[in-house]
Amino acid sequence: MRFILLLISLTFCSCQKYYCPGFDKEHPINKWDWFPESSKTYTYINTTQQEIELQQTRYASTPEREVSCNTCACFQDVTSYYSIGTLGIQLRCTLSYQGGGDDKTTDDGSLYYGVDKLGSPFTAHAQTVTEDEIPPYEFKEFNVIYSDSLRINNKLFFTVTELQILDNTKTTLQKLWIAPNQGLIGFRVHNQDWIKK
Repeated sequence: MRFILLLISLTFCSCQKYYCPGFDKEHPINKWDWFPESSKTYTYINTTQQEIELQQTRYASTPEREVSCNTCACFQDVTSYYSIGTLGIQLRCTLSYQGGGDDKTTDDGSLYYGVDKLGSPFTAHAQTVTEDEIPPYEFKEFNVIYSDSLRINNKLFFTVTELQILDNTKTTLQKLWIAPNQGLIGFRVHNQDWIKK
């Protein structure tokens, strides 16, 4: 009985307070945020200058906190949900990384991109992203194409990653275009291209 009490007391005594900062907007993973400014709305235009708005429907960011544990790790993330105007399309973007607490180290981070009922984890690279495939449970949702430059609606963009939707039975969105530090620069729905205003 004494041994059990000693073991329990050692377990509780070995816990220590550990500081975890909130999500750091300066972490390198932020360059792949679809919505880097976290604005309530974003406006996109087509070739005839019609406008459509993306409305923020949810935003959550890991706050600064103190935890008690033996071997602590700080996990930080930020998640944004947006709805595309009258089209009823839902977009979501989650950026995550581990670390940054008392030990001051962080990992490279990870991404999760979603469109309506589709969603997949991604890995960030210097110029583009790649979709992570987890067979046999998950299959690729997107075809990822990198371009040094791409013209969309007569506007030239640089360092563009195109995410083509592979299963169009789950969403009417066909493509998304993202660029580092610029976010979601455009998308195609119903064969019509929209770019950020």
